Amino acid sequence: MPDTIYAVVGDKLQLFYRGIIKTHNPYFYDILVTCSKGNQYPRYFEYKPVSQDVGTVTFNIEVNDIDNKVIGQKTCSLVTKSAVQSPAVKKTYFAWAIH
Repeated sequence: MPDTIYAVVGDKLQLFYRGIIKTHNPYFYDILVTCSKGNQYPRYFEYKPVSQDVGTVTFNIEVNDIDNKVIGQKTCSLVTKSAVQSPAVKKTYFAWAIH
């Protein structure tokens, strides 16, 4: 898992546990996500950022075995950026061939 996860206002972010937990079947384990944004579901974490969410929060994921012992964990930053705006004026560029 990277040290920083980026999200963009208006775009839904889904992090599937199968893609970030290196094991044959991650759903065999108890997966706990701690983050002040988004929602945890049985197979993934989902976050739908709005403009008030721009900034950085801590994202922590913990994997526990059947005896509730922590067998892996990672803390990273979840950074929300504003959506890029189109320019106010259309710009046209010309390419000149030089021979």
